[in-house]
Amino acid sequence: AGAKGRISAAADLWLEFYRESPSRVPLLYVSGMGPTANWSVFANQVKPEVLKVIRQKDVILETQSTTTEENAMWLKNAMSITSWDHIVLVTSNYHMKRSFYIFQTIL
Repeated sequence: AGAKGRISAAADLWLEFYRESPSRVPLLYVSGMGPTANWSVFANQVKPEVLKVIRQKDVILETQSTTTEENAMWLKNAMSITSWDHIVLVTSNYHMKRSFYIFQTIL
């Protein structure tokens, strides 16, 4: 979530995972886009090659959180109802250490 380019970068990473194993479609969880975020807002931020293969059911748009701590808490809640093998955190370089610490602490 957050600043320009992160949603696109996450979608690009999703596409890499998808191409490696199309029979096991990954789930893209996006947080912090704001309460007005929807599929159209998401689609406007990702490349056309991603939009060709990603489906709305492959994406969770969490729209309630406003801070990194809340991002992690909402993810923890989502994890309680969805089983995932692993999580890849995508954020900016300057925010990664702090985000990783917060997510590790909350999760």
